[in-house]
Amino acid sequence: MNDIEDNFALRLRDARSKAGLTQEQLGEKLGFKGNTAIYRFEAGVSSPSIKILIELASVLDIDLHWLITGKSSLAVKRLKPFAEAHLAQIAKQMQDLEAERADLQLKGSFGGMSVPRCDKIKDELENLRLYRQTVRQVLNEVLGPLGESV
Repeated sequence: MNDIEDNFALRLRDARSKAGLTQEQLGEKLGFKGNTAIYRFEAGVSSPSIKILIELASVLDIDLHWLITGKSSLAVKRLKPFAEAHLAQIAKQMQDLEAERADLQLKGSFGGMSVPRCDKIKDELENLRLYRQTVRQVLNEVLGPLGESV
């Protein structure tokens, strides 16, 4: 295990930093005056109540289970393999289209009329690239606060 998995204070500090908030700003969002409470949580001097933990996870837009334990929640553990399989399927579709396009281009160089299909494949490939990029971005936004990515 690494320090962030073992240490609530480090997870909180990391999540706050990634959210772009100072200790004082986070404290204000939780109804505290100044940065004292957040400082104490991050220093490991005191621990937040369950109510504050829930509010921290909400304000920082992170998984409560991860904030408390340092481990991905069951939902995320189930999501990641599905996401990886889906991305692999997209990659396979792209590979098949690239092979078809190469084959059509080869045939076209010998006088075949394959230009319209090649153009359609080019468009399909671009759509799949954009879709794959979007899927990765969304998944990394979900998994990133948990120290995971695809």
